[in-house]
Amino acid sequence: AGLLFALAEPLTAILYQSEQAGQLLRVFAPLALVLYMDALTDGMLKGLSEQVANVRYNTFTSALDAMLLLPRWGLGGYIFAFTATHLLNFALSLRRLLTVTGCPLRLCAPLGVGACAAAGAFAAQLLPELESIPALLLRTAVFFSVFVLAACLSGTAEHCLPPSLRSLLHLPERSKKTQAVR
Repeated sequence: AGLLFALAEPLTAILYQSEQAGQLLRVFAPLALVLYMDALTDGMLKGLSEQVANVRYNTFTSALDAMLLLPRWGLGGYIFAFTATHLLNFALSLRRLLTVTGCPLRLCAPLGVGACAAAGAFAAQLLPELESIPALLLRTAVFFSVFVLAACLSGTAEHCLPPSLRSLLHLPERSKKTQAVR
């Protein structure tokens, strides 16, 4: 989501020659993470035989989406309705998953990884807006470099970097407590 946010405008300028598409992609970029996590949560609920709750939440938020999508609000109304209903659907599904599994909600790791992604996106935004493939690759490299550096410095590397990259960077292995949780 952070990389999609950072690359939104130059990527759509290259692909679609549209500044407005880049602005819209940037608006929807943070939702990519929510949509992905909602799909995972829905799948886990189905695997735990909680498909009735899943259908109930999806039906409720779809009906709410239809009620909120009034033509007089235009694109802004659609963005608001889409965001609100998908966040609500994810919150309801996550709450049900945590209830069924008895797992507590721990926000430290996701917030830390989110802060690292925000740092990477911010750093990539500092580069000039150039509409070329090399500029896009440079922006991607800056994003990942700052993301990895922030993850290493903040102690969230074990949550967001693959083991091969952690060993390449000579980062310590996961603690016994973290290994038991995973």
